[in-house]
Amino acid sequence: MRFRNNYFFLSNFYPHKIIAWGIEYPTAEHAYVASKTPNIKLRKEISQIRTPGQAKRFGRNLRLRLGWKQLKIPMMRAILRRKFFDPYLLNCLKKIDGEIIEHNPWHDNFWGACICDGCADKFKQNNLGRLLMQIRDEN
Repeated sequence: MRFRNNYFFLSNFYPHKIIAWGIEYPTAEHAYVASKTPNIKLRKEISQIRTPGQAKRFGRNLRLRLGWKQLKIPMMRAILRRKFFDPYLLNCLKKIDGEIIEHNPWHDNFWGACICDGCADKFKQNNLGRLLMQIRDEN
């Protein structure tokens, strides 16, 4: 499943305000990037970045907070719970039966499942899809 068209609402790039740490972010992607740092000034700066793609690129250069490897999934879960607290989005999520697999062509097998030939034999963790299913199933 590509998170486009009817499924774009599943994407972290979907425009939906997320309030975290007292700061309003335009997308879940912005909030996730901000969660990589404890620096309030940087978090506020991230909230003002124009697009989620630019926020994602900005996040690649951040000095990661201590323990990030263990925190990134719980942080994403918390952000997604805030996003899907919206009854409309939660209802859309609950209408999806079965597995939610974030298929992508950009080699991300941690959050999704890359569909390129080069990743055919790689293990696909699909953590974003797993978190979305968890939120769907616990509501």
